[in-house]
Amino acid sequence: MMKNTKIYNIGYINGYLDTFSRINSQTNHNCNAELCVEEKNNRLLSDVLDKMFSDIDDVQLTLTPIDNIEQFLIKNLKYWFFEFQSGFSHSRCIKEEQTIEFSSMFEKIGFTLADEKEQEEFLMEFTSLLLETIKPTKAFTLTVTTQAYYACDSLDIIFENETEVYNLWFTVDD
Repeated sequence: MMKNTKIYNIGYINGYLDTFSRINSQTNHNCNAELCVEEKNNRLLSDVLDKMFSDIDDVQLTLTPIDNIEQFLIKNLKYWFFEFQSGFSHSRCIKEEQTIEFSSMFEKIGFTLADEKEQEEFLMEFTSLLLETIKPTKAFTLTVTTQAYYACDSLDIIFENETEVYNLWFTVDD
């Protein structure tokens, strides 16, 4: 049974995830992110994941352990949170000239998160809140393989503690 503080923090975290998803979404470029939780109820991790992904036909799930959770999160959250700014030239990104426009506009109006130092500080605070809330004993990246469509790009991070399994997922689709 989750305590009220944990429920509040998960809602707070999901609020940030939803906000950054909306900031990064563009026409034919929809970003999504969410932190989902499933009680273990004495089940194995594989059984919990099978339930979490039961709506996808013929799915194969592959876990890869994460060694330094905090470092991994900060690096990957930056990639998913700040796509709308310049410097992110990857296949799922909006056109580089658009990111330069956005970045210049954010700098001109003094948008706090346009500053690299502010981004790092925010990412550290967000990561601390996430880890303090879910208290993981293990963390993994999850590769989802299926014949059906899953997403144009995605990142699933699985956290496990004694009583729960969390999926922090990010997707881009069009």
